[in-house]
Amino acid sequence: MKKFVVLILIIIAFMEVRDHPTIAPYVDSIKRTILDRAMLTVEISKFSELAPKLNALTGKMLSHELEYATSHLKTAKDTQLFWDQNCQDIALAPSVLTAYAKKEICAVIAPYVSIHTD
Repeated sequence: MKKFVVLILIIIAFMEVRDHPTIAPYVDSIKRTILDRAMLTVEISKFSELAPKLNALTGKMLSHELEYATSHLKTAKDTQLFWDQNCQDIALAPSVLTAYAKKEICAVIAPYVSIHTD
């Protein structure tokens, strides 16, 4: 019971000081990190829309490029990994995809990833 009371007191104290100007940036950073991690672990409900959007690119790129993209974009975690490896800097990221294909694929998957602007 003592641990529970201490936990409640810590939560109350945190709620009182979280908006303080010196603490607020740290709290915002922690919240952003937690939310980003949560989005990666929970499957996004709109994620099923991604496959048809990728298939719509059929005439715009080579078949092996489209097969490569669809094989690497099965889950939200895979999509985030693909984004981090190929879409952060399209010109410098080595890949089997052409720069045009990367640009098109990255445009399609952008709404499905958490983009960091830090």
